[in-house]
Formats: sequence, C-alpha cells, structure tokens
Amino acid sequence: MNRRASRYAALALLILVGAASMMSALTASRRGIDDPDVFWIAAAGRQLLHHGSLPRENFFSFTAPHAPWVMHEWLLGPVYALGLGHLGPTFFALLAALTVLAMAALLLFATPGEAQGKVLAAALFLPLFGVHLISARPMVLALLPAAAMLGLAFSPRFGPKQFALALGLELVWVNVHGSFPLGPLFLLVGAWDAREDRRARLGASAGAAATMILQPHGAALYELVFNYVGVGAGGADVARARLLEFQPLLGAGARFVAPTAFAGLALLTLLALGLLMKRRALARVVLFAATLAMALLHARHADLAGLVGAMLLVPAAAEAATWRPAADLTSTRVRALLLVPAALLSMAALVGGARVDDSLGGAELPALLAQLPRDAHLYTPFALGGRAEWLSSERGVRVFYDSRNDCYPADVATLAFDLEDGRVTGDDALSALRAAGTTQLLLQRDSSLARRLEADETSAPTDRAWRIYRLP
Repeated sequence: MNRRASRYAALALLILVGAASMMSALTASRRGIDDPDVFWIAAAGRQLLHHGSLPRENFFSFTAPHAPWVMHEWLLGPVYALGLGHLGPTFFALLAALTVLAMAALLLFATPGEAQGKVLAAALFLPLFGVHLISARPMVLALLPAAAMLGLAFSPRFGPKQFALALGLELVWVNVHGSFPLGPLFLLVGAWDAREDRRARLGASAGAAATMILQPHGAALYELVFNYVGVGAGGADVARARLLEFQPLLGAGARFVAPTAFAGLALLTLLALGLLMKRRALARVVLFAATLAMALLHARHADLAGLVGAMLLVPAAAEAATWRPAADLTSTRVRALLLVPAALLSMAALVGGARVDDSLGGAELPALLAQLPRDAHLYTPFALGGRAEWLSSERGVRVFYDSRNDCYPADVATLAFDLEDGRVTGDDALSALRAAGTTQLLLQRDSSLARRLEADETSAPTDRAWRIYRLP
C-alpha cells in the first residue's frame, strides 16, 4: 500500500473511532436513565454514609428483611449517593458519558502493541460493542478495570510500576464488581504470552489473587460469585433462569445483546482462527475463547469477550499484516486529540440535564411515592424497586422485590417473577400479595392487576401512567 493510500486508510479509521466515541458520549448524555440497579446502589450508599457501616441484611424489603445481603458494589455506593443527591439523574448520564470516554482512552493507549493495533482495536470495539457502554451500571463500569488489567498483563515490559498498578487495580476491582477474579487470570495468561519479565508477571498474578481477600465480605463474596456463574441456589438462581442477560447468547439472550456485537464476535472469532492456524498468539486466542464461552453461556459477557478480542487479537493480527498507517496519523498526540470532542460532548449531560425513562416511572414517580404512608409495604414491578428505595426508604417504605435478586429467598424471587410475568394473576395474585404483608401496589394502569383493582377503587380516574393502589 502506497503512502497516500495508507494515509487515507488511517484517516478513515480515526474518523470511525472519533465518530463512535462522540456518538456514544452524546447518546449517554441525552438518553433517559433506564437502569434500575443504579438507584438501589445509591440508596445503599446513602445508608452507608449515614451509618458508617455496610448493609448486611436485606432491609429495603419487607418480604425478607433479614436475609443476608452481600453488597459487592459497596465502593460505588457512596459515589452514586452523593452524585444522585447533588446532581439528580444527570449524574448517571454524566457517569455513562465519562465511561465511554475512559474506555476509548484505554483502547487507544492501553491496548498492547503498536500504535496501529491500538487504533484498530478502538475502531472495532467502539462502533460494534459501544452501545452497551451507554450506562452507569456497575457491570459496564467493570469493563474499565478489565481493559486496564489487560493492558498491564500484556504490556511489553512488566516492572515494579506495573506490578504495583496491577495490585492497586485489583484492590479497587474486588470492591466494585463481582468480575474481579478475571484480574489474576489476565495476569497469568499475560505471563504465558510474555517473552520477558515472566517471573514478575506470575508474581503479580499471585499478588492480585491475594489482594482479593481485601474486601469486607469475607467468604460470602466468593460464594456470591459462584452463585452467579451457576453454582448454588436462592434468588440468584431464580434470576439466572428468568433474566435475559443470563440466557445463552445464541438463545433467548440474543435479545439482550446489540446486533452489531454478533458481527464483532464473528469477526474476532475469524481472527482467532487465523492466528491459531499460523500458531501465533496462542495464549491470547485461548483467553478470548474462554470469554467467548462465558458469553455463549450468559449473554451479559458478550461485551467482555469483545473487549478481550479487540485488545488482544486485533494487535496480534495487525503485527502480522504488511500495511502500516502513516505514523503522523497514529501518533500519541493525534490519538489524544480524538478524545477531545467526546470529552466536550460528555459535559452536555450537565448542561441539559437528564430524565428518568418511563420504564422507571419517569417524572411522575416521586409525586406518586410521596402519597404513601410511612412504613408502607409496597409492591412494584421489577424495574421500579430500586428507584422506590431511593425515593422512599428513609420514610420506612419497604418493597416486595427489586433487582438485587441475590438477597431474596428462592420462593420470594419465584413469586416476584411469576407476578411480573403474569403467571399468577387476578385473585390468586392478590391473595399472594396479602399473605406477604403487602399494603400498597404501584402499577401501570393498563396492567391486568390494575384492572382487577379498579373495581375496588373509589377515587376518580386519572391520566397518569402509574397509580398507587391500596390493597383491599
């Protein structure tokens, strides 16, 4: 490829990376907040700040108030509580936009290999997998330590600085998300792949594994991780069977994943096969295959597999290619400038504010919840539980069920999902709710349960999408 063609090809890649980063950052700053988890994390963080201790029991719920709860994202709790308390939902939009920006920076600078491999990795991952980055959900934020650890584990050199960074990164990771066991694994595979500093890398892997004990939950945290990968029982087991993100990628879980991600995983699989045939980068191919197997089992890991493939396979394939982009278009300065428009767009969240999506009750939910008496026992649909906890738990309002899942017994979780799915309806549903101690219900007016309750209500009709019903 001549120099002019090389410059055009490099420019096209840079435009693709910049456009994907800008569009994702803009979407993150303008879309409605639609993830229920961020609100209960904020509510738990507020409790932590008020009482100075971690929540250990499921006190947000009246159905299982003393069930053990492992709040494994506890380090994010105070951050979410302070952010939501001071900025409102805008905080989550800003955090999502900054996550996009941070991921773009990690791809462009932490991806192991030459500059062309870094740009190619970003050009593949951001357009094809970036749609799931548009969230403040801990599962999305956890991709950042994963990307950083991949960069450290497969870096050309591994000295004392990289050793300390790896241990510090694992210390943060183990306290923000349950995917932390990947850290020592990445470092171990990185040692297998490396030609130099192998002993230091193995030591870092062992040190990161030891660092996993530096968290406040003890053995209960490891038990929780095993529950979510398919070992154990309880509410987590019920959630795995019912939620799309825990379904197989090529089954019902396909609806959880962006269509572009399938194209990305297919392309990365072809790259892996090509490298395998050439007997190159075997350790990287094995690690990608392991994360791809995780995604095939549980669709929620598709973005992780895409990240591992983009950061490890793309640079390895690029090194074997004859094409080299113009050096001035892949320089550190140019890659840094790519992030400026996305950074500016990230601030758009602060300018225009953010709204809560209608699926989480929209703008009308706070006024509705204010109607509840103190210490009410409230049934809400699955998606509204976390926000109800944030808005009402300080008045003693407790919910039937929410998206924490793992702190509920299996029978409560099963009933909650059966009510949600319409497997229990009409008088049977009301009887089950009464037996659990429910006093109020928050329902969409067009739901079957709401229609059943309309006959018992004497209040005037309303145009609101949601209503509070007193259980007769």
